[in-house]
Amino acid sequence: MKRLLILLGAVAFGFLVIAGGSVFAQGGDSGGFPPQTALFEDAVTMTRALPFVVVLGMLFGLWQGKTGLRQRKSDPSSPTVIRHDFGTVVAHWVNGVGFILGMITGAIAIRWAPRPDDMRAIFQIHYIGSSLVFFAVASHLTQNAVTGGAGLLQFCGLLQTLGP
Repeated sequence: MKRLLILLGAVAFGFLVIAGGSVFAQGGDSGGFPPQTALFEDAVTMTRALPFVVVLGMLFGLWQGKTGLRQRKSDPSSPTVIRHDFGTVVAHWVNGVGFILGMITGAIAIRWAPRPDDMRAIFQIHYIGSSLVFFAVASHLTQNAVTGGAGLLQFCGLLQTLGP
């Protein structure tokens, strides 16, 4: 579990380095660059906010993993079945809403759907959708790192098949 937390920390640090590098590379002095548009400024704002969104997702996943370990589980005599905890449901809905926003605005951006006059709002909604997906993925990976949940991966069988 410690290795997974170190890996997640390294991934978060990598996001931070990439985001910071792109901001410093393009957000500095514009000598030689054309004047920046409002759409570019929105993209830079999204890039600056992305590491914070990922960290919030990791914190939510940490909370989700810790409370999920302490929650009451279903027993055979119970009239109801608890399939997922509250945090998992929230993470899946956030991911679903993010993908839907991204697909709809992406279809508009590549002209599969009619374009409105103001494309800046479409791109802002697209950035919000991608932020929601990043949040949900960071949450899910952190929760699995905390709870040790890798049941769907079945690494044991894979490693035995590959052999040394």
